[in-house]
Amino acid sequence: MVPKKTSKADLEGKKSLFFEIGLALAMLLVLLAFEWKSTRNIDLKDFKEPIVLGLIEEMPTSKPDEIKTPPPPKPIPFSDVIKIVDNNVNIRTDVNPFEDIDPNGPIPTYIPRTEEVEVEEPVYVVEEMPKFGKGGLEEFRMEFVMKRLRYPEDAQANGVYGCVYLEFVVEKDGSLSGFKSIRNVDASLVNEAIRVVKMSPKWTPGKHNGKPARVKFVLPVNFVLN
Repeated sequence: MVPKKTSKADLEGKKSLFFEIGLALAMLLVLLAFEWKSTRNIDLKDFKEPIVLGLIEEMPTSKPDEIKTPPPPKPIPFSDVIKIVDNNVNIRTDVNPFEDIDPNGPIPTYIPRTEEVEVEEPVYVVEEMPKFGKGGLEEFRMEFVMKRLRYPEDAQANGVYGCVYLEFVVEKDGSLSGFKSIRNVDASLVNEAIRVVKMSPKWTPGKHNGKPARVKFVLPVNFVLN
């Protein structure tokens, strides 16, 4: 047989009462927590200043009477004696005090300013090409160079021949400059071609946008053995 519980041992009816008691205790604890003071009176006498030995040196103080003042400067000797000199000094009255140049000083040396000349790079093609006489490069080669060209004796004796491609520049004033061979040929042939081209009179310079221009040419000079 299962024993029956008495009405006094049955706690189901007292559940609400226990809940209210627990809620009241929780509220009481919360109020105590807010009202609780965690700080206490601190007495500064409880703290002692730490003693530091040999770390801080006190600077000696000087009294106002002990401060040394520097001695006063020595007086500049002054003489009451006036020296009289002869009045034979010529004083110039035509000197402009606003001039930086001393008229009695050395004459300054004038150094002329060297202006940088802008050198334009030569080009191969311009609006108006340079002219030799009435023609151009071909007339210069046939009418001037080939008629004055001489075969070097050393090259002829050694059987040396070839074509020299000589580069030169027609300057803005019509003169020729910048002679060099752009092909590896015997030096005697190159020197002969340069010798003849340097004899050329001035050309009619080329123009680009209405202004004189430097123009570069390459002249073929052929040396053939008979």
